[in-house]
Amino acid sequence: MAYSLNMDRSTIEKVNCVIASVLHRKSAAYENMLRSEIPEWDSIAHAGIIVSLEEEFGIEFEGSDLAAIASSHGFAGAIEKTKALSRQQPA
Repeated sequence: MAYSLNMDRSTIEKVNCVIASVLHRKSAAYENMLRSEIPEWDSIAHAGIIVSLEEEFGIEFEGSDLAAIASSHGFAGAIEKTKALSRQQPA
């Protein structure tokens, strides 16, 4: 899953804060938090991250590719994509 490197830094910062909160860790500001490097980031935590991000950003993710997202930057890209799609849909 590839996303733009020009993601909004505030989105990345918020995503990292949410992930850090769910995992009870310090936030990494703009660093790319990798699931493979954080033992606490298991499938249960992953589901909690998804729900927490949806609440934080007021969005609802669609698609089955969420399970494959393995980093904070991946989530930031998915959030920006979801926001863009919702702006394109008629009210």
